[in-house]
Order: sequence, then structure tokens, then C-alpha cells
Amino acid sequence: MNLTWADHLDAIAAAPDDDAPRLVCADWLMQRGDPRGEYIALCLDQLPTPEKLSRLAAVKAENDWLTPLLGEGAQSFNARVDGVPEFTRGFVESVGFFGRDVANLGAVLRREPITSLRLTSGGTGPLARAGSEPELKRVHTLRLDGRHTEGTAAVLAAPLDALRTLWMTNFTDADAQGAARGTGKPESFSAGARDLTTGAGLGAFLSRVTELSLTSVSSGVVTTLELPEVMHTLAFHQSPLSPAAMHALGPRLDHLSVFACTAFPTHATVPTLDRDSVRALITHVKSGRLVKLDLHGMSSPAFEELVCSPVMKGVHELDLSDGSLTADLARALMRSDWLGELRLLVVRENPLEVTSRLVLPGVSINDRRTELWD
Repeated sequence: MNLTWADHLDAIAAAPDDDAPRLVCADWLMQRGDPRGEYIALCLDQLPTPEKLSRLAAVKAENDWLTPLLGEGAQSFNARVDGVPEFTRGFVESVGFFGRDVANLGAVLRREPITSLRLTSGGTGPLARAGSEPELKRVHTLRLDGRHTEGTAAVLAAPLDALRTLWMTNFTDADAQGAARGTGKPESFSAGARDLTTGAGLGAFLSRVTELSLTSVSSGVVTTLELPEVMHTLAFHQSPLSPAAMHALGPRLDHLSVFACTAFPTHATVPTLDRDSVRALITHVKSGRLVKLDLHGMSSPAFEELVCSPVMKGVHELDLSDGSLTADLARALMRSDWLGELRLLVVRENPLEVTSRLVLPGVSINDRRTELWD
């Protein structure tokens, strides 16, 4: 079989944790006298010796596989600007593009098995051009920054067959239409949604989502969301939820293991959950599957009613890091009969004179976020 460079990139991207396709590619390159084959093989050597490490450094110094990527404007995935992509086990797997350089995406996708991609701004034209690249089918993790909605919609309409994680600054109606046309079905989806007017039609796009996080989404949109049974984590940020929205989520709430409804203290002028919204939550959450609850910006009556309800019976971790914990609310916590499973209470940003008086047997009380399990 006559393999091509593209065939090798496809195989590597399809099994990013497997060294076998990389070694096959290394052999293929060495048969053609390409020094990168030796470089890849040395990177993957399980028994490196000082001689092999010296040879690896020499091969890397004698050859420059990075400059062509930099010439196309490729940056590191995590750096917004001026970051340099890194080689991992012989290849570059993650890159970012900023501004007009987004238009050069295709050239880099054809050079390396890119599975993690970040596109920042770039304008409608470059983003639309990026969306036409067939090599996007290899991308597992995609981050889209900026507000150029027509361009991001074109990217979402691309053949994102391998997509697992999607993060967007702003997910709009145009993006929803693009996602409906594309093949991407992420397992984890986080997005700002201030310009989204309906969640109708997103059922297929969200069908594999296990973790969903939406920021600045309206209650009206929440009432139209079609959420899959596989979802175990649901988070809303800066999004006060009406009782109607909570009732629309309905049975899905009782299948969750993690639920969050948060707001920054400086933005919490409207409660994230009022008393009627909490009562809707209490109506639907009864199974004890919920193990982590992250709530900021609640009204005091709503908080008192929640912590003294069966919603709390399976909760291991409760995060109240918004500075609104009062002495009355602390007393409500201490008299609740439903905190038998609670192991961690996070109270960052709350007054020390309140948190220092909390006594909850068997519960670790922290003023900063920590891991629940060692």
C-alpha cells in the first residue's frame, strides 16, 4: 500500500496516545532518507541512553521543522500571542492562530497531526476559509475566541468528526445553524451565549455532551434546550434562571452528578436562583445522584430552603464562594439534616468571622478550591 504523508497524519491523529502509527511514520520517512524519521524514532525510544539523547539533540539542531510553522503564524495553543508550538513525541499536536494568520491554518494542518486548535479573531473571511479545510476532521479540541460569528459558524459547519471538546467566547444563532450542518458532536461544550435566542434545533449537536457550561444564557433559551441523557455536568454562569427554566430542565436535573449556577459577586445584582427557582430544583432532584453543587449569588431565603431539602442528601462538595454567606445562612447549614454525605465546603471570599464559626462534623471547610479526592 502506497501511504502518503496525509495518511500518516490521519493515523496519528486518530490514535494520539498510541506510538505505533508514529513509529510506522518514522520508518516510512527513514526509508526516504528524511532525517525527521530518525528524530521521531529517537523521541519515542523507551530505553534512551546518553548516546541516543546526544544524537536526538544533534538531529534536532541540524534540522528546523518549526520555522515553516512559525512562518504561517502558528503559535502555541495556550498563548494568545507570541507563543511557540511545541513538539510532542516527534510531532506538533496543538497550535493557535491569531488575527489574519487564521487564513494560513490549512498549510499547518497539512504539515502536522493537529488535534488541538485555537482560533482567535481573524475576521469573517479567514475564519470561513479555515472552515473549508478538510483536515479539521482530525481536531479533538477546538477553541474559538472572538465575535466574528459568520466565520465561526463556517468552522462549526466543517467535518469535525473527531471533535470532543469545544470552547467558544460567544455561541450565536448563526453558530447554532452552522453546528447543525456540521458533523461535530462534542462531549464537552463551554460557551458564552448572550446572543443565542433559542436552543431549539441543537439536539443532534448536543447529543453526546456529558459536560455543558453556558455563560450569560437567557432563561428563555434554557427552556428550549434539548439535553441528552448522557449529560452528567451542567453549569450556568452569569445566568439567573427562572422557575420556568428550572422546570424545563426537569428530569435531566435528577440525572446530574454536578450542577452549578454561579455569578461574580460584583455582577450578582439579580439572584442566580430565587426561591421559586430553588423550589423547582427541589421538585426535580430526588435521587441523590448529585454529588457536587456550586451555587453563587442566591437569595438568602432560597439558600436556606435548599440546604434544608433532600437535594443535599448525596452532595459531597458544596461551593459557596461568592461572599454572601451570612451568620444566618451559616446557622441554616449547621441545622440541616441533609448534609450526611457532605465532605467539602468551599467558602472562598466569605467573611472570616462567619466561616470561622461553622462547625460541620466530618466536613473540610476551605476558603479556596481544593480537590475532593486525594
